[in-house]
Amino acid sequence: MAADSVKELKKQRGSYLIMLDSGDSLRVPLAVFRALPLREGEPVDIAAYRQAQLQAEYPLAMERAGRVLSQRDYSEQMLERKLLEVGYQPQTCARVVERLRGLGYLDDARYAQNLLERKKKRSGTRGIAQQLRLKGVDKAVTEEVLAGFTVEEELAAACAQAQKYVTNKPWERRDACRRCIAFLSRRGYPYDVARAAAEKATGEEAPDYEG
Repeated sequence: MAADSVKELKKQRGSYLIMLDSGDSLRVPLAVFRALPLREGEPVDIAAYRQAQLQAEYPLAMERAGRVLSQRDYSEQMLERKLLEVGYQPQTCARVVERLRGLGYLDDARYAQNLLERKKKRSGTRGIAQQLRLKGVDKAVTEEVLAGFTVEEELAAACAQAQKYVTNKPWERRDACRRCIAFLSRRGYPYDVARAAAEKATGEEAPDYEG
């Protein structure tokens, strides 16, 4: 016996939001909904529907994941979020991620290395580490990848940015140094790197404290 009935169907980007008479709702991927359609007013056993969805959705989730990865690289957690947000069930998402990792289409170390190469001329190690954390990359993977970004490379990048930042600015040198340190800190550079770059760019010694 059906436990509920469909009150309203809302088509959204990549999914249908199914509103039920009970007040509950569920999100179902478009591809799954096409395979397991529902109509407004139709009685539905949600547990049975979810079980049918689970049996049908793996190849559809793999297909969607392939399309997503064809556009750009993703971390494992980012791809999983992409699938979850359109209604694929957690078991399916975990299965897809595991399969794609095994095939080499997902590699968090590679993703982290590519992000580092894109960002290292404009962001410091602290900033890049934060970006990778937000992308769901494991801390150990992040630390291993950032170990390849030497202090000398980071300082050189910071010095280049500092010089551009202070050039042609009408600031007194001490103020310029302070502003430059703050600017580089916002870009994710550690304080000692930001300070050294700012001092070099301004010719002014910074106060002997962080801030």
